Amino acid sequence: MSSSLIAIVGSADKKRTDYNPPLRNVERVHEAAESLGKELAQAGYNIVVYSSDPAFIEAAVVRGYVGSGKARAKSIQVRYPQVNNDGNVPFPEEATRPDVFDPRLDPNANWEVSFYASLREIDGIVLLGGARSAFVTGVLAQIFRIPLLAIATFGGSAQAVWALAGNALASEEDRNLMGMRAWGPDTSAKLVKCIEAQRTRLEEQASQQRRVAEAKRHESSKRAAIAGLLFLAAVALTAAGMFLPQKPLGFAGIFFAIPLLAGATGSVIRTILNARRGESYQGADATFVSIVLGMVAGLAAAILFALAQWASNPQIKDFSQGVPPTLSSLFPFMLLIGLVAGLTLELVYKKLQETDVTQVGPLSSPGAVRQ
Repeated sequence: MSSSLIAIVGSADKKRTDYNPPLRNVERVHEAAESLGKELAQAGYNIVVYSSDPAFIEAAVVRGYVGSGKARAKSIQVRYPQVNNDGNVPFPEEATRPDVFDPRLDPNANWEVSFYASLREIDGIVLLGGARSAFVTGVLAQIFRIPLLAIATFGGSAQAVWALAGNALASEEDRNLMGMRAWGPDTSAKLVKCIEAQRTRLEEQASQQRRVAEAKRHESSKRAAIAGLLFLAAVALTAAGMFLPQKPLGFAGIFFAIPLLAGATGSVIRTILNARRGESYQGADATFVSIVLGMVAGLAAAILFALAQWASNPQIKDFSQGVPPTLSSLFPFMLLIGLVAGLTLELVYKKLQETDVTQVGPLSSPGAVRQ
């Protein structure tokens, strides 16, 4: 936990009138901030602060942090811009414990640039009181899923951020604690534990995402291997059908097997491409389903193609002298048609569903003349 960095954000200035909602329990704000600083130090967190101005909560947090006796060397980062900011005024504790401070001068002259840029490096935020900048900080924390303590007890922007209920890392118990109306002697310790609980949830979610991504990569590799084996088998049968003499029974087996294997190949490849585009992965069962759907689509498309060839070339229907040699030239087309049918099986099934099979009247002979 020694590398975890918690940003301290907020203010409680009685002279300001731009707090929305207004501050409340103002007399206890700095006491609470000092208590939080003590608990953060005891929990082993590093902190980042931006101003020693007593109107901001950083001064009280630093006082409690150093006063805990648990502050380590360079455990308090002080971020401030190059010019035009009071943040470069030393904290009183720097006179007695300079070793625990780690000043970080930012080259930006604008304090807002310096402040918001630092949020990229932090592991959590404590939000107490505060006005416009504090509210923006709280919203950014929720958008970028940064563990956040939006302490609504004292009003200000921290209460407004807490009311947004957008912190998906916080449990209902955490939210109830952050929204307590009264500040108790053990509130600070409980709140600091909330930070660790949120960080644990964030790590668990990240770990779960890594496991899901790894499972997807494994499933994609398995599907690619299956598609490769199916395609090699289809190509081998195509070559055998074209260059080896075939008897009618063997020809029929190859004739049906090629589009079945090619369609299954195309359908499995389609699932891989869909997954790479970010579409939902349905797991291992979808592989079998894709193979079956692809086989049916490939065979249906290939049969329609073969029927069209036989209808236009009656000579290839004569099997009295064995398998006609010209039929072997159909096999590469069967391979390609089956593959494309598997890749586009939605279109194939849509076309099949649109086919009207309710016309049961007699077929006209090819030479008939319409009257």
